[in-house]
Amino acid sequence: MTKAIMFQGVSANAGKTVFTRSLVRLISNLGIKVAPFKPVSVGDKFETKNDLVLDFRIRILLEAARSVPTIHNAPVQIIKQNNNTGRLFIEQEEKDAVEIYSKDIALLHKLPSETFDLIKSVILNSYQSLLAENDIVVIEGAGSPVDLGERDIPNYYTACISNTPIILVGSVSSGGVFASLHGTLLNFPKKLKKNLIGFALNDVGFGRELAENQAKKLEELTGVKFLGSFPHCSIYDEIPIGKSSSLNSTEEEYEYLSKNFEESIDTELIFNLINLTKGVRV
Repeated sequence: MTKAIMFQGVSANAGKTVFTRSLVRLISNLGIKVAPFKPVSVGDKFETKNDLVLDFRIRILLEAARSVPTIHNAPVQIIKQNNNTGRLFIEQEEKDAVEIYSKDIALLHKLPSETFDLIKSVILNSYQSLLAENDIVVIEGAGSPVDLGERDIPNYYTACISNTPIILVGSVSSGGVFASLHGTLLNFPKKLKKNLIGFALNDVGFGRELAENQAKKLEELTGVKFLGSFPHCSIYDEIPIGKSSSLNSTEEEYEYLSKNFEESIDTELIFNLINLTKGVRV
């Protein structure tokens, strides 16, 4: 049995952070010590928490998990300077500038080899430290797991070193989700296919029946299990178009999300994978 599980997405804003936040709060509510792990974070909004400079999304994940921030929760962070470049920080220390391929995919493999090797070493150490200090670790990838293939650090490398079950997430509201899911599943790294336990839909609104019928067809077509459809949450209705749903951070929201997650996603399967049954270690 594993002590970790990982969310990967078909793209940026697929719902990885929402799913991670929902699951860590659900696990925390069961009295289990859980920590979020975002090995590589690319963003433009950072805050100081416990003397650490953190991507605000990490701070929200930590609050949802009721977890004390450490240097290991987000060991590699990139502060975007524009759409193409960012400032690289490894364990809070600024290093080289890095190119950004798309919204949250950094071309880390183009860095000098010593920096690239340092990133991998630090991520491995951080993951092992979190495992030692917590009952469960919930890992959040970045961008798409197929764009960079085996050169992908937050998705491919992290999944390899953790050997953890992976759930693929796609957002219905962005349009084209089934084409994106199908393409991602077809091109998923061969080495990691054994870890892929299923896919789930995020932000499903009035077309729930249609979306779930399409999801079941995709399950039959690919052989990858459909794990459920997370509903559109009314708590986000006031967020301007183009802004991330990760902007909210209140206790009310964390409880709202965990309740929706428990009711809409196959949590029994997830709990069995992470060695929990109704919050009790097996």
